[in-house]
Amino acid sequence: MTTRALIVVRRSTNIQDVSLEAQIADCEKVAKDNGWKVAGIYSDTASGSADLDKRPGLMEALGNLKKGDILLARSASRISRKIGIHLAIEDQVAAKKASIYYCDGG
Repeated sequence: MTTRALIVVRRSTNIQDVSLEAQIADCEKVAKDNGWKVAGIYSDTASGSADLDKRPGLMEALGNLKKGDILLARSASRISRKIGIHLAIEDQVAAKKASIYYCDGG
């Protein structure tokens, strides 16, 4: 059974840190290198400290996660820059028996 990867990308509303296309390309390469099937790409334009209700793409990805899936992002900062929110996301992923993987190894 092939592992599914759900790619999550984010750009800031004020600053375009890393383009969405570059983030997607990095994540797709990691998925390919690991033999994972990309099951979806979820994108948000929001501050890294935005609450989850301001991140519909991330929330959709979390809702679509299944046991054994990988939530794949270029770096931890693409998920959230707020530790409390980041920990809440990790809890949701763990509850689904899925994993988070960062392209930069963070």
